[in-house]
Amino acid sequence: MPEKLTKRNGSKESGPQSPEEFWNSIRDQVRNQLVSLRDSFVNNRMSPEENEEWLGRAFLREQHFTVSVLEGAEMVLAAHPENFVTLFDIDDTMGATFFRNKDTGVTILRPSISRILAYLKSRGGRIGILTNRRKEIVTKQLTDPDHLTSIEDSIDKELIFSSGQLRSDSAHEFIEEYMTKVEGILDAEKIKKREEEPYTDNFGTTGDQQKVHALESAVRELRGSSILVVDDLWYPPYLNNKAGLYGVCIFDKGRFSISPFTFAR
Repeated sequence: MPEKLTKRNGSKESGPQSPEEFWNSIRDQVRNQLVSLRDSFVNNRMSPEENEEWLGRAFLREQHFTVSVLEGAEMVLAAHPENFVTLFDIDDTMGATFFRNKDTGVTILRPSISRILAYLKSRGGRIGILTNRRKEIVTKQLTDPDHLTSIEDSIDKELIFSSGQLRSDSAHEFIEEYMTKVEGILDAEKIKKREEEPYTDNFGTTGDQQKVHALESAVRELRGSSILVVDDLWYPPYLNNKAGLYGVCIFDKGRFSISPFTFAR
């Protein structure tokens, strides 16, 4: 867990900080950054009250994201304290693409992400990216101030995996395939249980399939490492813990979005 601050006179030992305590330690800075972000954008169709509602919802999403990622990290570290890797999706997870005009997009990073990355690195973890953006584009964007420069130092450039051009089948074929892979990267038992009960997710989408295929390549390269995947798609909860794979699905509660704003002029 994140470490607590200690008294200079040594009267109090440092100790573990829960995900909620970590969130409480950064919440004011996150809120201030959200206000700054909101003030950098405008939406002439929204009233001041609606702008405040947006701020409140965005703040709750940052809280959910922060606590969920740290809870996932603590679960992995408890089971596999060494060779720990976290792979983050970019769009709607670490940040969001925003178009200044129809041809020019920028990446707006969520306020909590830099602090979360710093925490994961402080625990000895390596940090990579699992995205549908092409690898060469991500590599370039890590040095582009309009995109990912602010987190460049936290990202291991060898751990960039792209799912954008990988194959996908029908959801049914995909699910049937992984139900039979007992030692695969997905937990066959979890998938079978999902199929036996009324389910409430859309697991098996094209995005899920492409990310799973990309993750298979990542696992081969990272053999011997435990991997935490953070994404807004449906597949993370179905990752196979017995294979050292863990997932955090943030979906609607933790997705990052700056819609419906536009750039202030």
